Amino acid sequence: MNDIIAQVIAIIGYGNDYLQVGNLLYDFDSNCIFQYCKSVDFIYQKKKGLFSKKVEMLIADSPTGWFKYLNEKGCLKLRLHFKSQRPDDYMTAGFVGGGGIWLIETVFEDHSDFWNAEWSSINQNAPDNKIWQVKYKCISKDRPTIDKQYDLLEIKTRLKNSLTRIESFALEENLEYWGKLFESARRLLDEKNPYKDSYLQDILPKNNYSIDALQLLFAAFSSFVFGGMRSWNDGVAKNHKKHKELSKILYEDIVDAIVSAVNSFCLLYTSPSPRDMRRSR
Repeated sequence: MNDIIAQVIAIIGYGNDYLQVGNLLYDFDSNCIFQYCKSVDFIYQKKKGLFSKKVEMLIADSPTGWFKYLNEKGCLKLRLHFKSQRPDDYMTAGFVGGGGIWLIETVFEDHSDFWNAEWSSINQNAPDNKIWQVKYKCISKDRPTIDKQYDLLEIKTRLKNSLTRIESFALEENLEYWGKLFESARRLLDEKNPYKDSYLQDILPKNNYSIDALQLLFAAFSSFVFGGMRSWNDGVAKNHKKHKELSKILYEDIVDAIVSAVNSFCLLYTSPSPRDMRRSR
């Protein structure tokens, strides 16, 4: 799984939990997808004049600080969106800046803002291995809210079908390693604890997601085979036409699985949230 996508998912999952409950019992620095980041900043871009360049204004220097800021401004929830860049997004999905654009939507009562992550390598030889500088920038402000609904069971069926097809294709091509990988991912769609063997099992607060959502999400993680050298993309099959066809379908189904699962956040706490308490006054 691409760390850029994984980090966005973690921010949305724990951000929604914070906005509803009012506290965050989680240390982002301990999460594997943040351990190589020197900084994770959240930035507004403003123009001082009509013809002047945009000036960056730091809102928060951590996800937790950003959650507090959003809560104070009346943000209701966070949602994930994907914007395709090219027909074969899967070919560049393993690289920084490739594979399409993953956006965070911050939803308010009468509008939404959209944020995009920019990753920059600042020191490949850093002794603490913190080589990345990450900036989440608000790229579109005061826009209409996107309220797209998803059918988790329909998307689950699609992902299972695409995994079955690409598994069969891998075995036809004598690619046993890849066939077993796709089979393993497919089985997660029926697994009671689909996250038990994943290094990403703490990527979001699991209690706030249904079993169908978790099965979709971790099956998508497990079948995300789109990287660079020595990956599924690296010309491993002889039938290139079918390889491209099935890879494109699988990538699109993985994207839909991730987006629908993350956006299915459902708070399972019984106590009222701080926001509900404020509104009842």
